[in-house]
Amino acid sequence: MTRKSAYEWHRAWQAGGRVALASKGSAGGGGKLTEEQLVRLEAALEEDAAAHGWSDQRWAAPRVAVLIAEMFRISYTSRGAVYLLRRLGWSFQVPAHHAVRRDEARIAEWTRRVWPAMKAPGRPGSRGWSSPTSPARV
Repeated sequence: MTRKSAYEWHRAWQAGGRVALASKGSAGGGGKLTEEQLVRLEAALEEDAAAHGWSDQRWAAPRVAVLIAEMFRISYTSRGAVYLLRRLGWSFQVPAHHAVRRDEARIAEWTRRVWPAMKAPGRPGSRGWSSPTSPARV
């Protein structure tokens, strides 16, 4: 806390009492979309992404930002779309991407046969000491 802040708070308290010191809420604009636009956006999100022209049904943050721009002519970044989705109670999930030619059977076989041979052997069973000049105490 700075001295200037303390003087300002004291001045506000003298002028208006405890009511003048009450919080006025968080700073910021509160968002770019109106309540009516938020309702329309949620209705569009309830439909899947394929209904809005994408090849699959996943809603990703960049897609939501594009949807907002197309529906309302309002620009959102991907990160801003994530904040908006969280504010609306939507969970943000990142889909796992796999290679198109991924072969699960070959991966399992490699993990079973090759990986144990490549893995470095563990430490010996006895306790050691970190200092090269001091032996381990037993």
